[in-house]
Amino acid sequence: MVTEVNGSPTTYVPPGFVRKGTPQEVAQQEAQNMAQGGAVRGYASGGDVALVKLAQMNGFKGDDVATARAFMNASEGLRNKVTAMGDLYGRC
Repeated sequence: MVTEVNGSPTTYVPPGFVRKGTPQEVAQQEAQNMAQGGAVRGYASGGDVALVKLAQMNGFKGDDVATARAFMNASEGLRNKVTAMGDLYGRC
């Protein structure tokens, strides 16, 4: 990803980087994908992606939501961590 301001890159441009359109075209395409649910898929079902990521940070191997949920419910410490994270995000 390359950040631009007024059409000039403000971050490192890797060799071989090819722009996929003007900033307006890219923004329009991203907005269209979000309207279709493509860019946020997985979060709509209640934070399942965040739960899997949290489980992976605690040693879970895999990406299945049901197994990650069971992993996080396996011990009182992990259950408390999930509860604390939920409370934290609920305040935002």
